[in-house]
Amino acid sequence: GLYEGYALEITIRHKAVVDGFDVTISGRIDGVHPPHNGGAYVIEEIKSVVVPPLVFAALDANSYPHYVEQLRLYCFFIEQEQKSALGRLVFVNVADGTTKEVEIRGPFGDCERLIADRVRSLIAQAQEEQRRQEERRTHSGSLRFPHDKPRVHQDEMMAAVDHALKEGRHLLVSAPAGVGKTTAALYPVVKYALAHDKRVFFVTAKNTQQQIVRETLQRMGANKSAHPNAVFFRARESMCINDVYACREEFCPHLRDFQAKLEGTGIVNRLLAQRLIIPDAMMEAGRGVSVCPFELALIEAELTDVIVCDYNYVFDPQVYFRRFFLDADYSDAILIIDEAHNLVQRALEYYSPVLSRQQINDLKRNLRHVDPSLAKELKKFLDQIDDFFRHQARPKVDEYTQLD
Repeated sequence: GLYEGYALEITIRHKAVVDGFDVTISGRIDGVHPPHNGGAYVIEEIKSVVVPPLVFAALDANSYPHYVEQLRLYCFFIEQEQKSALGRLVFVNVADGTTKEVEIRGPFGDCERLIADRVRSLIAQAQEEQRRQEERRTHSGSLRFPHDKPRVHQDEMMAAVDHALKEGRHLLVSAPAGVGKTTAALYPVVKYALAHDKRVFFVTAKNTQQQIVRETLQRMGANKSAHPNAVFFRARESMCINDVYACREEFCPHLRDFQAKLEGTGIVNRLLAQRLIIPDAMMEAGRGVSVCPFELALIEAELTDVIVCDYNYVFDPQVYFRRFFLDADYSDAILIIDEAHNLVQRALEYYSPVLSRQQINDLKRNLRHVDPSLAKELKKFLDQIDDFFRHQARPKVDEYTQLD
């Protein structure tokens, strides 16, 4: 049977009906212990953390409430199969390999209400998105060209962009400076995207280009509420408001209870009201309510017409926006690549990682901030890498010199 003996990576599904909607929730349980002497199934959820030993020793069920909520849901699902369940949250401290178990007992019946509340929230989001789509279609017809009249050859480029959009084809444009390529690409693309429920990604190699995009979008509306809305990204590290750049809940208070802070402060809608949401505004808002500006920008991106960002967030295999590009179907997106000739070198860098000896030495000097037991192991590892660099730096001799 499914739960005979300890079982790993158990896929589970739960079906429910909420306000006339058929709902299927699926998840994967890390581990299940079978009952002993008529007891309960023990449902394990294993989570890794990176914290100092004293902080790890103090962890309890209140330390990570969203982990507890996930585990309680799994226990609820098991109980719906007429089986008794007990939760066990297992923390593993990556810093030193220690583990700690926290027992989570029922009752779990309140999870049914939690599921219903969450589904109703998702339904409301879907209805709001439908309202926004209707609003976008209306805006499409009212967008105006951002200048008094097109420049010489600008109208030709816009006609080519229009044709490519209607045919669903790619378009590569080469034109001299002064033609107004940004406007010639952005205006027809945004107009088409709003009318056809698509999202525009404008990617560039330079942050300075973002200001031009912002001004162009602003001019497309007769007033502030009529122009398209957009969110502008900087690098994640450049948008960080924490004392130390470390994107884990253990190190960053602005990532903790992120969803609850969003819901409790209404910060998402307040920023959306600005229409053109720039990094400085998100950083200021993030400081005010203690939320990560970059994660906030990702939420805003799901609600805006245009996303303006660096090449990396579309093309870099390490940091690309997975929420938009993880699936192979990009039919709901239109991509504008600014100064596309710069993409070749950037793409080479994506697949040509570089590690310098200076970086290794910098890490070794900063080990004083690391737990002593972990620092010892890290230094041993870094010394091995440094030895490799030293070996590579030795003068090479040819085969004839070796014979001497």
